[in-house]
Amino acid sequence: MSNRSPRPATGVDRRLPSAFASLVLVLVAIIGPTVVYLSTPYGLGLRDDSYSYVTGAVSLAQGTGYGRLTGDGSLNPITNFPPLYSLALALPARLGIDVRVFARTLNGLLFGVTTLIGLMAVYGSTGSVFYAGFGAGLLLGSLTLIEQFTWLQSEPLFLCLQLLALVAIASYIHRPPRPVFLWVAAIASSLGAFTRFVGLGLILACGMALVLLLRKPLSARLKEAMSFMAVAVAPMIAFTIRNFAVKGSAANRPAPFWHPPPPEVWRGGLVLFLKWLLPDRVAAFLTDSSSMSLVTFLFLSVGAIWLGLRLARRANATSSPSLVLSHLSVQALFCLVYLGLIVFTVLLLDRLTPIDERILAPLHLSILLILALAAAHLSGSSSARARLSVAILCLGFAAFQIYRSGLIVESLARDGHGYSSERWRTSPTLAYARGLPAVPIFSNNLPAMYFIAGRTAYAIPSPTNLSNLEPNPSYGNELEEMRHLLRQGDGFLVLVGFAPTDVQGAEEWRNLTAGLLPVQGSSEGIVYGAAEP
Repeated sequence: MSNRSPRPATGVDRRLPSAFASLVLVLVAIIGPTVVYLSTPYGLGLRDDSYSYVTGAVSLAQGTGYGRLTGDGSLNPITNFPPLYSLALALPARLGIDVRVFARTLNGLLFGVTTLIGLMAVYGSTGSVFYAGFGAGLLLGSLTLIEQFTWLQSEPLFLCLQLLALVAIASYIHRPPRPVFLWVAAIASSLGAFTRFVGLGLILACGMALVLLLRKPLSARLKEAMSFMAVAVAPMIAFTIRNFAVKGSAANRPAPFWHPPPPEVWRGGLVLFLKWLLPDRVAAFLTDSSSMSLVTFLFLSVGAIWLGLRLARRANATSSPSLVLSHLSVQALFCLVYLGLIVFTVLLLDRLTPIDERILAPLHLSILLILALAAAHLSGSSSARARLSVAILCLGFAAFQIYRSGLIVESLARDGHGYSSERWRTSPTLAYARGLPAVPIFSNNLPAMYFIAGRTAYAIPSPTNLSNLEPNPSYGNELEEMRHLLRQGDGFLVLVGFAPTDVQGAEEWRNLTAGLLPVQGSSEGIVYGAAEP
């Protein structure tokens, strides 16, 4: 008697011939890189974090360690970004390949692989051509995912590892005699945490899935979960020990303390979530006020609890739950753990953590897979009319997603992201800085100096510690050191990207520029040189 899980049977579901299935996989694998390529004619988007990833890759390729370049070319060890993404970029850099060029290729490949993993998870668990295509369309047409995969940042690698780990652990839970899935999940989640610190939530979710969902005696489940987590966190423990050795802290973060953000922060996260599923105007209406936002949040929470309880009842109603239910349960569990991790981080660890599309992207990826799997699951247990209704809704939602993604691809093709945009590429201040002699340079924008002007610089002193917004007790000494270096080496102070007096207070402006002479200026920046002694 077959042990295969029952699959939804709908009029549009059938197994693909192997040759045609291979062709579909190849096409999906090609579409992902193509979307990234078309969206980045000026290269991947560059932001402040990109500076750390690129200089970290360069320093690793040169064998000098893992750190950011300072004004004199020396390294400041990086502790707030795990190193795997920089390591991936360092390998080709060692062979002389440009880091930014390779990163564009890598991100495109990762988008294709991520989509393939999602497609195979849906098709392998449902046998549905239609819903596998629906899932692939959701991933490829996701505005949020396209945004993440077109920046030079660690999110593309993490999202790919996240989906691989969750799909693998669900497959192991469904078929525990096959330990290869457990090992794949352990390696993928371990590498995920070695890519981003939020990967610890991925490890925790996989460990909890083994305890809550694996059909073994409790002692066996606990033993497997503990072994899994011990293996998965090992690289992160090693990185933490290294950070304490070079910087005296685990991740250059302030000590935990209670700092709840204002309600607008939580409301912003709710707006983003709704925009994933609804037109922007509808999302804005549902969060128009604090009371409306609370009602919307409570409605979503009740719906999520109801769906979770329904899935739990179906899973417990049979001695061998379907693979679809295993995938749904694991993805839903990850969403809960990840949300809890975000709340814990914002409340206790880092009050500056923004609840934006970047931090919520892992949640978005899991929700898209849940939608595809849930639609297939509901269709398989419904009447013909209900199956047709679900299929029509899926087609409409996929078309809505793809239409919006087309707009963002078109927008990105006209100009780049961040420091890859025309505004930065044509900056007269940075063009001037590019031709400065090899002398000490201080700047308010180290990434722009590095990416556009091709120069390393020292950060200007700030009266505020930017990692925790507390007063900087060393501000006076840092100012004196900057002035000494500028006078001693005939250096320059480059302020770019804004009208500095609009951002910095008048007193800070006078402190920075005291004893310096302007040598170049424009509407978006100014360069000061050391005055004659």
